[in-house]
Amino acid sequence: MNPLSILKGFYSLLVGMGVTIREFFSKDVTQQYPDERWRMHERFRGRVDMPLDPVTGAHKCTLCMMCVRACPNASLEIVVAKGADGKTRVLDKYIYKLSTCTLCNLCIESCNFDAIKMSHDYEMATYDRQDLTLVLNEAASWHREKGQAPAA
Repeated sequence: MNPLSILKGFYSLLVGMGVTIREFFSKDVTQQYPDERWRMHERFRGRVDMPLDPVTGAHKCTLCMMCVRACPNASLEIVVAKGADGKTRVLDKYIYKLSTCTLCNLCIESCNFDAIKMSHDYEMATYDRQDLTLVLNEAASWHREKGQAPAA
């Protein structure tokens, strides 16, 4: 054996032990999941959400159907009803099928009125696929089922 290779091996061992000791005394990054929840980044793509306008208290959707046309999987469906005067169009149901959504964000980008956005929900597991079809303009149906407050 070459004495130089022994020194290189010993140096490599010291470097590895230095990394191990440094990591041993560093702060833990593990979270205790049910008690501590992750704070998602601003650009996180959760499910589609339809927030209320803080000024008017109503949804901002103008029924332009741009989001429906932009969706590659037909995960969005807008049901339009006639208004009280019989001429105006009124939003009846904004149906979102999370089971077919790829979370691609194309519908959000196509909406010129900021009527829909991606939420920060990441706990969307369910036992029944029918629970993944949501009517977004109803009063927070998804959040009531999950026991959460609606996203602002």
